[in-house]
Amino acid sequence: MRALAFYLAPGGKLVITSQPGSGLIRLTMWQVGTCGGYSIQMLRESAGRSQFKVEGWTYWGLPLLPTLMLRKLWLLGTHDQGKIITPGLDTRTPGMNKALGLLAKCEAIPQKLLGTSLMAVLQIAKS
Repeated sequence: MRALAFYLAPGGKLVITSQPGSGLIRLTMWQVGTCGGYSIQMLRESAGRSQFKVEGWTYWGLPLLPTLMLRKLWLLGTHDQGKIITPGLDTRTPGMNKALGLLAKCEAIPQKLLGTSLMAVLQIAKS
């Protein structure tokens, strides 16, 4: 975040999205090769150390949770990264695009409960 702060004018804003840093989502994302992520508390702490303040935040992707859980059960015991990432996530098909679009329309944003992603607007301190 410090490196990004260098490029922003005083009062500039940064929009970030991250996987939530704990619980079920983190375990699911770890299986596809990414294990980072922030909880809102971790993000506030990190932002504060880098001259940023969290102005607003929301979780999103809540309607995807049942789909991700089914996919996780389907791939239980699979350790090959290629076999974990590809099945069920190919969004290049019209059917998958339509299904994901319909799921996205079911979500009310902003919400603070749970989601597959955390999105936040950070503002750099004014000089």
